[in-house]
Amino acid sequence: MTLEELARLQAAFGAQISARTPDAAALAPWLGLHARGAGALARYGQALRQHHARALELVYPVLRALGGAAWFRAMAHAYGDAHPSRSADLAHFGASLPLFLAAWRPAAAHGYFADVARLEWLLHQAHGAPDAVALTLLDVQAAKAGQVEAWRLALHPAAVLYRSPWRAAAIWLAHEDSGRHAMPPDAEGTTLALVYRSGWTARVREIDAAEAAALAVLAGGAALGDALAAAQQAHLQDQAAAPFAPAPLLLRWLADGVLIRTGEGGRAC
Repeated sequence: MTLEELARLQAAFGAQISARTPDAAALAPWLGLHARGAGALARYGQALRQHHARALELVYPVLRALGGAAWFRAMAHAYGDAHPSRSADLAHFGASLPLFLAAWRPAAAHGYFADVARLEWLLHQAHGAPDAVALTLLDVQAAKAGQVEAWRLALHPAAVLYRSPWRAAAIWLAHEDSGRHAMPPDAEGTTLALVYRSGWTARVREIDAAEAAALAVLAGGAALGDALAAAQQAHLQDQAAAPFAPAPLLLRWLADGVLIRTGEGGRAC
Protein backbone atom coordinates (compact mmCIF):
# COMPACT_ATOMS: atom_id res chain seq x y z
CA MET A 1 0.00 0.00 0.00
CA THR A 2 1.38 3.38 -0.97
CA LEU A 3 1.34 6.39 1.33
CA GLU A 4 -1.32 7.97 -0.86
CA GLU A 5 -3.52 4.88 -0.58
CA LEU A 6 -2.97 4.78 3.19
CA ALA A 7 -4.04 8.42 3.49
CA ARG A 8 -7.25 7.68 1.52
CA LEU A 9 -7.95 4.66 3.72
CA GLN A 10 -7.47 6.66 6.91
CA ALA A 11 -9.76 9.42 5.67
CA ALA A 12 -12.43 6.91 4.60
CA PHE A 13 -12.18 4.98 7.87
CA GLY A 14 -12.46 8.17 9.93
CA ALA A 15 -15.52 9.26 7.96
CA GLN A 16 -17.25 5.89 8.45
CA ILE A 17 -16.69 5.51 12.18
CA SER A 18 -17.97 9.07 12.66
CA ALA A 19 -21.09 8.43 10.54
CA ARG A 20 -24.37 7.67 12.30
CA THR A 21 -25.07 4.99 9.67
CA PRO A 22 -21.66 3.68 8.52
CA ASP A 23 -21.27 2.06 5.12
CA ALA A 24 -18.85 -0.87 5.25
CA ALA A 25 -18.82 -1.05 1.48
CA ALA A 26 -16.93 2.25 1.39
CA LEU A 27 -13.93 0.43 2.91
CA ALA A 28 -14.27 -2.77 0.89
CA PRO A 29 -11.57 -1.84 -1.66
CA TRP A 30 -9.01 -1.95 1.15
CA LEU A 31 -10.42 -4.23 3.87
CA GLY A 32 -12.76 -6.52 1.98
CA LEU A 33 -15.56 -5.82 4.45
CA HIS A 34 -18.99 -7.35 3.88
CA ALA A 35 -22.38 -6.08 5.02
CA ARG A 36 -21.89 -7.30 8.60
CA GLY A 37 -18.88 -5.02 8.87
CA ALA A 38 -21.24 -2.06 9.22
CA GLY A 39 -22.22 -3.33 12.65
CA ALA A 40 -18.60 -3.43 13.76
CA LEU A 41 -18.06 0.09 12.45
CA ALA A 42 -21.16 1.28 14.28
CA ARG A 43 -19.88 -0.18 17.56
CA TYR A 44 -16.50 1.40 16.94
CA GLY A 45 -18.16 4.75 16.29
CA GLN A 46 -20.29 4.46 19.44
CA ALA A 47 -17.19 3.78 21.53
CA LEU A 48 -15.46 6.75 19.93
CA ARG A 49 -18.36 9.08 20.80
CA GLN A 50 -18.29 7.81 24.38
CA HIS A 51 -14.59 8.62 24.58
CA HIS A 52 -15.31 12.08 23.17
CA ALA A 53 -18.00 12.70 25.77
CA ARG A 54 -15.73 11.53 28.58
CA ALA A 55 -12.88 13.71 27.36
CA LEU A 56 -15.17 16.76 27.37
CA GLU A 57 -16.55 15.91 30.83
CA LEU A 58 -13.04 16.06 32.26
CA VAL A 59 -12.41 19.53 30.83
CA TYR A 60 -15.91 21.00 31.22
CA PRO A 61 -17.36 19.71 34.54
CA VAL A 62 -19.22 22.94 35.34
CA LEU A 63 -20.76 23.08 31.87
CA ARG A 64 -21.95 19.50 32.39
CA ALA A 65 -23.46 20.44 35.75
CA LEU A 66 -25.24 23.42 34.19
CA GLY A 67 -26.71 21.52 31.25
CA GLY A 68 -27.28 18.15 32.89
CA ALA A 69 -25.96 14.73 31.89
CA ALA A 70 -28.36 14.07 29.01
CA TRP A 71 -27.92 17.55 27.51
CA PHE A 72 -24.15 17.32 27.82
CA ARG A 73 -24.01 13.90 26.17
CA ALA A 74 -26.10 15.09 23.23
CA MET A 75 -23.94 18.19 22.95
CA ALA A 76 -20.72 16.14 23.06
CA HIS A 77 -21.95 13.88 20.25
CA ALA A 78 -23.00 16.87 18.13
CA TYR A 79 -19.66 18.54 18.77
CA GLY A 80 -17.76 15.39 17.84
CA ASP A 81 -19.68 15.17 14.58
CA ALA A 82 -18.90 18.81 13.75
CA HIS A 83 -15.31 18.80 15.05
CA PRO A 84 -13.78 15.31 14.77
CA SER A 85 -10.55 14.87 16.68
CA ARG A 86 -7.48 15.84 14.66
CA SER A 87 -4.96 14.81 17.30
CA ALA A 88 -3.96 11.55 18.94
CA ASP A 89 -4.16 13.43 22.25
CA LEU A 90 -7.78 13.87 23.36
CA ALA A 91 -6.64 16.69 25.65
CA HIS A 92 -6.90 18.92 22.55
CA PHE A 93 -10.33 17.69 21.53
CA GLY A 94 -12.43 20.39 23.21
CA ALA A 95 -10.58 23.44 21.92
CA SER A 96 -13.42 24.57 19.63
CA LEU A 97 -16.27 23.85 22.04
CA PRO A 98 -16.83 27.48 23.18
CA LEU A 99 -17.28 28.61 19.56
CA PHE A 100 -19.45 25.60 18.82
CA LEU A 101 -21.75 26.37 21.76
CA ALA A 102 -22.15 29.98 20.69
CA ALA A 103 -23.75 28.76 17.43
CA TRP A 104 -25.41 25.53 18.60
CA ARG A 105 -29.18 26.02 18.64
CA PRO A 106 -29.96 23.87 21.74
CA ALA A 107 -27.69 26.19 23.76
CA ALA A 108 -29.24 29.41 22.46
CA ALA A 109 -31.42 29.86 25.56
CA HIS A 110 -28.32 29.88 27.74
CA GLY A 111 -25.99 32.42 26.20
CA TYR A 112 -23.57 32.22 29.11
CA PHE A 113 -22.80 28.52 28.49
CA ALA A 114 -20.28 29.42 25.79
CA ASP A 115 -18.41 31.82 28.09
CA VAL A 116 -18.37 29.31 30.95
CA ALA A 117 -16.88 26.84 28.47
CA ARG A 118 -14.31 29.43 27.39
CA LEU A 119 -13.30 29.89 31.03
CA GLU A 120 -13.03 26.14 31.58
CA TRP A 121 -10.84 25.76 28.49
CA LEU A 122 -8.50 28.47 29.81
CA LEU A 123 -8.27 26.54 33.08
CA HIS A 124 -7.51 23.38 31.13
CA GLN A 125 -4.74 25.21 29.27
CA ALA A 126 -3.38 26.61 32.53
CA HIS A 127 -2.99 23.06 33.85
CA GLY A 128 -0.71 22.14 30.96
CA ALA A 129 1.04 25.46 30.39
CA PRO A 130 4.86 25.53 30.52
CA ASP A 131 6.45 26.40 33.82
CA ALA A 132 8.57 29.48 34.44
CA VAL A 133 10.35 31.04 37.39
CA ALA A 134 7.85 33.40 38.99
CA LEU A 135 8.88 36.66 40.59
CA THR A 136 8.89 36.41 44.40
CA LEU A 137 8.81 38.76 47.35
CA LEU A 138 12.46 37.88 48.04
CA ASP A 139 13.38 39.13 44.56
CA VAL A 140 11.68 42.45 45.27
CA GLN A 141 13.24 42.79 48.72
CA ALA A 142 16.71 42.15 47.28
CA ALA A 143 16.34 44.88 44.65
CA LYS A 144 17.72 48.37 45.03
CA ALA A 145 15.43 51.31 45.72
CA GLY A 146 13.56 52.39 42.58
CA GLN A 147 14.79 49.39 40.59
CA VAL A 148 11.65 47.29 40.79
CA GLU A 149 9.39 49.72 38.93
CA ALA A 150 11.76 49.64 35.94
CA TRP A 151 11.76 45.84 35.68
CA ARG A 152 10.20 44.54 32.48
CA LEU A 153 7.71 41.87 33.38
CA ALA A 154 5.23 39.54 31.72
CA LEU A 155 2.51 37.19 32.85
CA HIS A 156 3.44 33.64 33.75
CA PRO A 157 2.65 31.23 30.85
CA ALA A 158 -0.19 29.76 32.92
CA ALA A 159 -1.77 33.16 33.67
CA VAL A 160 -4.28 34.90 31.43
CA LEU A 161 -6.79 37.72 31.76
CA TYR A 162 -10.43 36.73 31.21
CA ARG A 163 -13.29 39.06 30.28
CA SER A 164 -16.95 38.21 29.73
CA PRO A 165 -20.33 39.97 29.54
CA TRP A 166 -21.66 37.15 31.75
CA ARG A 167 -21.03 36.24 35.39
CA ALA A 168 -19.09 33.22 34.16
CA ALA A 169 -16.38 33.28 36.84
CA ALA A 170 -18.91 33.62 39.66
CA ILE A 171 -20.92 30.72 38.21
CA TRP A 172 -17.80 28.56 37.94
CA LEU A 173 -16.67 29.40 41.48
CA ALA A 174 -20.13 28.62 42.89
CA HIS A 175 -19.94 25.13 41.40
CA GLU A 176 -16.32 24.47 42.36
CA ASP A 177 -16.47 25.89 45.90
CA SER A 178 -20.08 26.30 46.97
CA GLY A 179 -19.04 26.72 50.61
CA ARG A 180 -17.31 30.03 49.87
CA HIS A 181 -19.08 31.26 46.74
CA ALA A 182 -22.82 31.64 46.18
CA MET A 183 -24.45 31.20 42.79
CA PRO A 184 -25.18 34.66 41.33
CA PRO A 185 -28.92 35.42 41.06
CA ASP A 186 -28.51 36.47 37.43
CA ALA A 187 -26.07 35.25 34.79
CA GLU A 188 -25.85 38.69 33.18
CA GLY A 189 -23.10 41.02 34.34
CA THR A 190 -19.54 41.85 33.34
CA THR A 191 -16.78 39.57 34.55
CA LEU A 192 -13.13 40.46 34.93
CA ALA A 193 -11.01 37.58 36.19
CA LEU A 194 -7.52 36.14 36.30
CA VAL A 195 -6.89 32.51 35.41
CA TYR A 196 -3.60 31.23 36.82
CA ARG A 197 -1.91 28.14 38.22
CA SER A 198 -0.95 27.86 41.87
CA GLY A 199 1.22 24.80 42.42
CA TRP A 200 -0.52 22.02 40.48
CA THR A 201 -3.95 23.65 40.60
CA ALA A 202 -5.49 26.01 38.03
CA ARG A 203 -7.49 28.77 39.72
CA VAL A 204 -9.85 31.64 38.93
CA ARG A 205 -9.92 34.93 40.82
CA GLU A 206 -12.34 37.75 40.07
CA ILE A 207 -10.59 41.11 39.84
CA ASP A 208 -11.53 44.78 39.55
CA ALA A 209 -11.01 47.16 36.65
CA ALA A 210 -7.77 48.58 38.08
CA GLU A 211 -6.12 45.17 38.33
CA ALA A 212 -7.44 44.18 34.92
CA ALA A 213 -5.88 47.31 33.40
CA ALA A 214 -2.52 46.50 34.93
CA LEU A 215 -2.63 42.85 33.86
CA ALA A 216 -3.51 43.85 30.30
CA VAL A 217 -0.37 46.00 30.18
CA LEU A 218 1.75 43.21 31.68
CA ALA A 219 0.34 40.68 29.21
CA GLY A 220 2.06 42.65 26.46
CA GLY A 221 5.36 42.80 28.35
CA ALA A 222 5.94 46.10 30.13
CA ALA A 223 7.66 47.78 33.03
CA LEU A 224 6.01 47.23 36.39
CA GLY A 225 5.75 51.01 36.83
CA ASP A 226 3.73 51.30 33.60
CA ALA A 227 1.36 48.56 34.75
CA LEU A 228 0.79 50.20 38.12
CA ALA A 229 0.21 53.54 36.40
CA ALA A 230 -2.48 51.91 34.24
CA ALA A 231 -4.07 50.46 37.37
CA GLN A 232 -4.07 53.88 39.03
CA GLN A 233 -5.65 55.52 35.98
CA ALA A 234 -8.44 52.92 35.91
CA HIS A 235 -8.90 53.33 39.67
CA LEU A 236 -9.31 57.10 39.35
CA GLN A 237 -12.23 56.60 36.97
CA ASP A 238 -14.15 55.04 39.86
CA GLN A 239 -15.16 58.16 41.79
CA ALA A 240 -16.34 56.11 44.78
CA ALA A 241 -13.12 54.17 45.13
CA ALA A 242 -10.75 54.53 48.06
CA PRO A 243 -7.24 55.93 47.43
CA PHE A 244 -5.19 53.68 45.17
CA ALA A 245 -2.64 51.49 46.96
CA PRO A 246 -0.25 49.61 44.64
CA ALA A 247 1.51 47.57 47.34
CA PRO A 248 -1.37 45.14 48.06
CA LEU A 249 -1.79 44.57 44.32
CA LEU A 250 1.88 43.70 43.84
CA LEU A 251 1.90 41.48 46.93
CA ARG A 252 -1.08 39.55 45.63
CA TRP A 253 0.62 38.96 42.26
CA LEU A 254 3.75 37.76 44.03
CA ALA A 255 1.74 35.41 46.24
CA ASP A 256 -0.12 34.01 43.24
CA GLY A 257 3.09 33.63 41.23
CA VAL A 258 1.68 35.30 38.13
CA LEU A 259 4.64 37.51 37.14
CA ILE A 260 7.94 36.67 35.47
CA ARG A 261 10.87 38.91 34.62
CA THR A 262 11.84 39.17 30.98
CA GLY A 263 15.36 39.57 29.63
CA GLU A 264 16.76 40.59 26.28
CA GLY A 265 14.67 39.28 23.43
CA GLY A 266 11.68 38.90 25.72
CA ARG A 267 12.82 35.57 27.13
CA ALA A 268 11.84 34.65 30.66
CA CYS A 269 14.72 34.74 33.10
